[in-house]
Parts: sequence; structure tokens; C-alpha cells
Amino acid sequence: MADAGRGVGQQVDVVVVGDFNPHDQLGGGDEILLARQGEADEIIELMTEFSLNSLLPRGTKTWKGTDKAGRIRETTIDLVFASQDLANDLVRCGPHVTDHGSDHRTIETIFETAVPEPIPQVRLLFKNAPWKKINVRVAVGLEGSPAECTVQQQTDRLMSVVLEAVHALTLKAKPFAYAKRWWTTDLTQLRRIYTYWRNRARTERRVGQPVIELEETAKAAAKRYHSAIRQQKRSHWDAFLKDEDNIWEAAKYLNPGVDPAFGKVPQLVRADKSRTAFNKEQAEELLATFFPPLPVDTEDEGERPQRPPVPMPDLTVEEIERQLLHAKPWKAPGDDGLPVIVWKKIWPVVKHRVLALFQASLTEGVLPDQWRHAKIVPLKKSDKPDYALAKAWRPISLLSTLGKLLEAVLAERSSHAVETYGLLPTNHFGARKQRSAEQALMLLQEQIYAAWRGRRVLSLISFGELLYRHDTLATPAPA
Repeated sequence: MADAGRGVGQQVDVVVVGDFNPHDQLGGGDEILLARQGEADEIIELMTEFSLNSLLPRGTKTWKGTDKAGRIRETTIDLVFASQDLANDLVRCGPHVTDHGSDHRTIETIFETAVPEPIPQVRLLFKNAPWKKINVRVAVGLEGSPAECTVQQQTDRLMSVVLEAVHALTLKAKPFAYAKRWWTTDLTQLRRIYTYWRNRARTERRVGQPVIELEETAKAAAKRYHSAIRQQKRSHWDAFLKDEDNIWEAAKYLNPGVDPAFGKVPQLVRADKSRTAFNKEQAEELLATFFPPLPVDTEDEGERPQRPPVPMPDLTVEEIERQLLHAKPWKAPGDDGLPVIVWKKIWPVVKHRVLALFQASLTEGVLPDQWRHAKIVPLKKSDKPDYALAKAWRPISLLSTLGKLLEAVLAERSSHAVETYGLLPTNHFGARKQRSAEQALMLLQEQIYAAWRGRRVLSLISFGELLYRHDTLATPAPA
């Protein structure tokens, strides 16, 4: 493998398969005796040296036979390894559905190798944006626009002015294959200093007149440069771990063999066993699985007792600003490409426009088109045997951050109304303050202990979680 990589001068995708015959917990799982643990040490060293990933799910039985005593045994002695890029494109790796009668099971490994044409996307450097100039430009652009118009017109005007100012004044990132998250401008300056002294020392060395002072200066610059890199890597990693939002991302690094959530969607298998052929068919199959159709007929619920209406005062700048400050600044945006940090930075010049827009949307019961459309990104569910099935993927919706801000304001008001006016029963747990799932379990535990203390018969009914966790509940059509 090393010779192959050196021969082509670039990274080579590698697949290693075979009967390695190790009775080890690496592939066989926890059923392998501890006495045999360690038989795969050389294989692990090979995986580490060439960054290989084991593709077979741990514990998959690949061999079935009889031992000397005539007892039937099953174990894992056939292994499949692949380099990181190929492992990311894995669709399925497991025993073939057809048993050919051999003591060794046939292993079927499927990769998604279709390479779509990359679409260059412009990435704006919001961290280096001139926000003072952007605020001035947005304020000037909004001066001549009337505020008394429809909700859609207000949204179109606000978004066009903000997008024009942001795209005109914010620098665009240049795609670079060797970009690092931890890199800083200070490291760039140290690299330039090191390169300058190294080149001067090399020039004198080439003409046969090495200068000791230049050599020492270049060596000291190199030492400072590489020391700064190590220190920056360490501090960046520490800062990454201190952020509680990164706990699951950090957990993935502890198990590098797990497939990343983001991956290419392979040809999907439909219910009739046919396969999708184009991106449009893949999208239709995923959407049908993520958002199943509502039932055609729904029963009329009949007359229900109605509560008195809950008062809904007009929105205020303070409550919108409170939700804006609590929002995460760098969460993925919707189609407009504007993360929350943009609205935080330009809030002083747009807050009254946003307040008027939000209030008009609630008063008229109209939602702008920009807030209605979401970008659905499919993510892999972890530890699924076959990613050619649509149910092995889950969706996330990327919505306009301004629309999500209005949702946050309404969610806070709804929570306040629910608790203030007693709109939900006291035993309703979930999405409520002091009514979390953990507290529900603690209450259940206390009820069990109370029943035991009273020497009463305990009966427990448990309901599993719903299959679809999306807003697909059917409601009766108005008469």
C-alpha cells in the first residue's frame, strides 16, 4: 500500500479483504474469550499506520463450522478494511443474503462511487465583515422604503437591502484544500518570517558561502513557528472541548470507525424493490419517508368545550431582542445564507423594521414566502446496516433565521400562556419548565416506591415513542 501511494504521488483509496483468522474482540465482539484477546494486534497496527476503517459491523459472524468435539461454532475471521474516503462512501457491508453453502459467508460491500459535479458555493467571511459599513448601507437602503405595505412586500424589501449590503461589503472565502480550522493570522505572519529567513539562508548556502548568523536566525524562526503551531492546536482543541455544544462531535473522534452523519445518498431501494436512478427520484423517496402523506379522511371531533381566549398583547422590541441574543450565532442558515450573527450585528438599524414585520405577520395571519421554504438535509442514522433504505436517514430542516426568530418569540409566549392559564394538565411532561423527561422518570420511580411501601399491587403500562416526530398530525377540515 505504501508503494502504491508513492507510485502515483497522491492518496490512494484502499480496500483490504480476506480471511485474517483472528479470534479477537476487534471483529468478533464481546463474545470472544479474553484469553484470545490480542490476536489482532498486528492488524490494528496496520489499520493505524494506513488509517484504515473496519467496515463489518462488530460481532458479524462470517464463519460457521464444527469444532473437534462436534459442536457448531460461529465466529468472525473474515474482515473488510477500507481507507477513510471509501469508508465515508459506504452503503452496506455485511453477509450476502444468499447462503452459498460454504463455511465462510460471502461478504457484500457496496460503495456509492458516483461523483457528482461539484457546484462552487460562495462562502462569506462574516467574522471579518465590516459591520459598521454594512449598518450604514442597510440604514440608507431602508430610509426610502415605506413601512406601510403588505407582509410579503416588507419582507422582500428588508431581505433585498440586507443581502445586497452583506454580499457587497463582506469578503468571500477562497477555496483552499489545505485550510485548517485552528489556523490564525498570527501563524501566517510567523510562517512568512520563517520563510523569509529560510530562503535567505538557503540562497547563501547555494552559492557556497553559508552565513552562520542567517542559519541560526532561520533555525530560531522555524522553532518559534512550529512551537506556535503546536500551542495553537492544543488551545483550539481545549476551546473546542469546553463548548458543551461540541460534546457529540468530540465523541465521534473517540470512535473513528463510525460513519459520519453527512454522506452521499446512494441509490435508494423503494418498497417495490426498485432503485432510484436520479437525484430527483432520491429526493422524492426521502421526502415520502420523512414526511408521510396525511390520511385522506379524518373523523369530525364534534363539539368540544372552548376556553376563553388568552390575551395576546402586541410584540415588543425587548422580547424579540431577548430571543435574538439567546440564539446561537453560527447555526446553519436557510436559503438566504444569513446566520443569526448577521441579524445580531445589524440589529440597531433593523429592529423597528423587524418589529413591524413580525407584528404585521401575526395580525394578518400571513407568513412570507421566504420563511415557508426549508432546505432538507438528509443525515445518516448511526449503526444502520443498509444505507440504501430511506429509513436509514433522518432529516434536518434549514430555515430562514429571521423566521426562526419569530418562532422563538411565539414559543416563549406560548410557554408563558400554558403555565399562566393552566392550559395543560399538571401530569403533562416534556417541553415544559420543571416538567422534563428526567423529572417524569423520577415521579414514576417515587410512585413505584410508594406502592411498594403500601404493599399494593403495581401495574405499569409503557408506551413507546412515536414513529414520526414531525408535524404531520391530521386535523379535521373546517366545515
